[in-house]
Amino acid sequence: MASVYSFSRDQLLGRHGLSARQVNALFETEGLVESRENKARELNKIAEFLRIGDLLQSHKINFIPLKGPILSYRIYGDATVRKYCDLDVLVEPVFVLKAKELLSGIGYEPVGYTLPENKTGQRIVLSHVHHILFTHNLHELRVELHWRLFQTPPVGISKLSGLVDRNLSEILFADRSFRVFNNELELLYLLLHGSIHNWRRLKWLTDVYELLNKDEIDWAKFNILANELRAGRLISLTNFMLSEYFPSGPSIPWKNEKTPFLNSYAIRKVSEPDEPEHETVEMKMSRLRFSLHSYPGLGYKLRRIGTAVIFYVYHLGGKSK
Repeated sequence: MASVYSFSRDQLLGRHGLSARQVNALFETEGLVESRENKARELNKIAEFLRIGDLLQSHKINFIPLKGPILSYRIYGDATVRKYCDLDVLVEPVFVLKAKELLSGIGYEPVGYTLPENKTGQRIVLSHVHHILFTHNLHELRVELHWRLFQTPPVGISKLSGLVDRNLSEILFADRSFRVFNNELELLYLLLHGSIHNWRRLKWLTDVYELLNKDEIDWAKFNILANELRAGRLISLTNFMLSEYFPSGPSIPWKNEKTPFLNSYAIRKVSEPDEPEHETVEMKMSRLRFSLHSYPGLGYKLRRIGTAVIFYVYHLGGKSK
């Protein structure tokens, strides 16, 4: 059996994206010291997050921060503990174009693909893609502008939006009020996000482990949400991964399903050196197979295949048109 302690500290810091303070906490040591440069970089990212948040709020654009400094603050009481590469914000679809315009106005440029200028293209993208990515060369920072949580949700988009709206809370951070997921939806989102990415970085599993250790989940409410989002297979996968890498820690109270392919694929992805720069066709098909196994029902599988085709066609040939 593998565990998080079977990895070297360098592997946890590099390949798996944990911070020095997270690794120290896991190993109950103060052996790793974060450099001043890293601390300054994290503080600059928080300042930029606040700048973007203030900009959106000044234009009456409601948003929900996903992961990033707010998640670090919620779990660890310190926005600089958890490492992250992107600032992720979730806005309603009607605000996407305005948010895109505002980000462009402060120096952020789309990466890879963006929204087409014509209305038909925009409708297609908003229906089949869930975010666009921006980068700012001076800040060395990326922003993911989301209009829904997942590219292919297991339920209808309107139902997913309703579930989000009914499971929000507020948190005070840096003298500002932010809308966030309640504890139950936060846990569910984190485990769904980690599962969608095959748990290939242990930083995501560490977030779940630490959130479970806080013991702040209303399990009756969580179970209702999990059933509405048809998340049973991915909860079972998450419990399997927790049992492998944090065997002495808590798990999610759930009647686990048998998910042998999901389990073996995720273990393999964790063990790989890192994601290759270019995926082979075989790799893409394995990843698609993992996705098709993630939720029950033919309807989801057909939507997932359709979305994958549209996404790749758009990504390869529809940049900024």
